[in-house]
Amino acid sequence: MAAHAAAEPAGRVRRRTWDCTRSPWWGTGDLSDHPDPNVAEEVGVIIAELHRSGVPDNVGGPAGEVGASAEADRALGSPLDQLETISRSLVRLLPEREADISGLLAELSGRLGPSRGFGPSRGFEPDRELREIHGDLSPDQVLLANSECRIIDLDRSGWGPIGMDLGRWIAACRFDPRVHQLERPFIAGYRSSGGEETDLGAWTAWAMLVAGLEPWRSCSVTWRDETMRIIDLAGSALREDSPTMGVAP
Repeated sequence: MAAHAAAEPAGRVRRRTWDCTRSPWWGTGDLSDHPDPNVAEEVGVIIAELHRSGVPDNVGGPAGEVGASAEADRALGSPLDQLETISRSLVRLLPEREADISGLLAELSGRLGPSRGFGPSRGFEPDRELREIHGDLSPDQVLLANSECRIIDLDRSGWGPIGMDLGRWIAACRFDPRVHQLERPFIAGYRSSGGEETDLGAWTAWAMLVAGLEPWRSCSVTWRDETMRIIDLAGSALREDSPTMGVAP
């Protein structure tokens, strides 16, 4: 996906206005290595436009109206299913944090659960609205070159809740001190382009917890401390005062 000129077309993916592109090595680095608040704001605008893309022939409609092929081919798995699986592994690795992890899971199940259309069942709830999302959004997915930026790694893209993208971006900014400054501009750009409201505190906590195994998977020598910090950050995100589009200072 390109913020400006596209490279060699690789063919149209099943979307209304968005194309996947293929190109040789491009740019001078990514946004995590070269943090730029202006680019982060532009990415927020782009993602808001992406999220306005609803399911084919049912833009903005409830998921219950979506055809079986769209559900099977493009819909992402249940966010709470992902969270429950990761949480069980976290408890096995850090049994002393079981109470904290269970508490976070219970609150997230309430804030993102069946009444919001994102419950444990992989079947779609009638009130759930699917949107086109990136699926793995973070500053290191944005390549830079002079005045251009390109959003890459679309292998996890599909139809899903917009909070997955927003939460992952915010979580990435809070995990990495280099990109703390990119959280607010991204949300500002998203809002300025008419991005929809969602429970940012809950989605940020969700994104943090589903990334909770990364220190262990990467064989970090400090994985225990890093994972403890992730759990603590998730708890802080969940306690934020503004559960819609607010961003912690």
